[in-house]
Amino acid sequence: AGGCASSSGGSSAPKPGSGIAEYRKVAREAHRSVAATVKSLEALAQPDLQTSTPHPALAGFDRAFGRLELTSVKARARAEAIIARGQAYFDEWKEQLGGITNQPAAATAAKRYDRLFEHFGRVRQRSGEVRDEFRPFMTQLREFRARLDKTPIPADGEAFRKELDGLTAHGRRVLQTLESVSTALDDADPNKQKAFIESI
Repeated sequence: AGGCASSSGGSSAPKPGSGIAEYRKVAREAHRSVAATVKSLEALAQPDLQTSTPHPALAGFDRAFGRLELTSVKARARAEAIIARGQAYFDEWKEQLGGITNQPAAATAAKRYDRLFEHFGRVRQRSGEVRDEFRPFMTQLREFRARLDKTPIPADGEAFRKELDGLTAHGRRVLQTLESVSTALDDADPNKQKAFIESI
């Protein structure tokens, strides 16, 4: 899908299908970081029986959240680059289709283009869904952490647990959108679609 190849023929051009493998790695890394953060939120929700200050799970949350912030910046930049590369490839491919004079060959090529561009469009759409869920999740996490600097975690606070439940639920939604991207990438995997790797 995104960033599948370049027709420049230069040594820096990605290999056929490399955009799929690269994006899958990005999605996997992001999923791991979000999952670790969700797990740390669940730990914070557990009552501190020793009523210690700070909460024993706070250090784990800080580590997970710090890694998530770093991962999110890198993942977003890499994902955007892959999608842009893929769009440029399909734009160039579409221009080339206009130059095919043999009608049967043109029809075959157009069908192949439409099929593969549909896969690319699905990956791009689901990437947008990740972005729409991820941005507010990160904002909420930052605001939550900032409040913890001012107000200690209560030993037994209903409002605090409710906020944690909301953050955890939001994190799980982010995980679902990341999984949907992985599914779209699997659907366009050149190992599953020989025509895909032959064309791109």
